Amino acid sequence: HKDVQYALQTEQLGTGHAVRCAKDFLGDEGQTMILFGDTPLITAETLKRLREYHTENKNTVTVLSAMVEASHEINSGMYIFDTRELKEALEKIQPNNAQGEYYLPDTLTIIKDKGLKVDAFALSDPEDIMGVNDQEQLKSAAEIIRRRNQAK
Repeated sequence: HKDVQYALQTEQLGTGHAVRCAKDFLGDEGQTMILFGDTPLITAETLKRLREYHTENKNTVTVLSAMVEASHEINSGMYIFDTRELKEALEKIQPNNAQGEYYLPDTLTIIKDKGLKVDAFALSDPEDIMGVNDQEQLKSAAEIIRRRNQAK
């Protein structure tokens, strides 16, 4: 699509570094949604609900999470941020870990420490945030897509 712009992360220095590589695209206002390339089951409807929840609750960051069996909440690694606060926090994250990487979740601590609101939007079904990284997961994803298409 001609409207797509991309930034290349030439060195793999963590999720925070990946977003830093794209910071020139972000502008200085509005909201930035961060998604993964290996979660093909995420739907436009879920992203719309995430954005509405984020805006209605006046959050600075909202994490997309899901409830799994035994009432356990899992972080999808997908977020919606206030763009200005995201960019400021990206400048402050440090690679203080064994891998020497810049981790995106460290921005949440920085934002929280400023007294701003970090929240989670929990899906009742984790299907939307399922990653596809091997043949087994690919097979499961194909079955889910088939089922969704039949339901239309």
